[in-house]
Amino acid sequence: MNKELETVRIGLNKVIEALGPDARSHEIRAFFDDKSEQIHRLKLDISRCERELAETTLSKSIDRIVSRNNKLIAKLQTWSRDPEAIVPLRQIIDRLTIHVIWNEAEECWQRSCEVTFDFPAIIAADKRLSS
Repeated sequence: MNKELETVRIGLNKVIEALGPDARSHEIRAFFDDKSEQIHRLKLDISRCERELAETTLSKSIDRIVSRNNKLIAKLQTWSRDPEAIVPLRQIIDRLTIHVIWNEAEECWQRSCEVTFDFPAIIAADKRLSS
């Protein structure tokens, strides 16, 4: 888009140079208005794309995010009902999947839990905590 914007500007400057200072007709004004409008739309598109890109870019502090979440999980391993760990983790967990299988050989239930994290929520939480 920046290249397209620069192309429009260069074309506009060539027209201005070719016409000289005395060209003031209605058609010329309409041409310049149209080009001005085109430049304005391109600038808005560039700004919108930059905002969208900024929203999707990962935080530069991935290590900090991983470290913070590992500390929360370690707290839960110590005390499974620790509110300092439960509240922030609850906000970033997308899904918990609990597997329960009967083991015939040992005659007992084998249980495991799988956690799927919501990565956009993790990044949003990091931005809230960092600011």
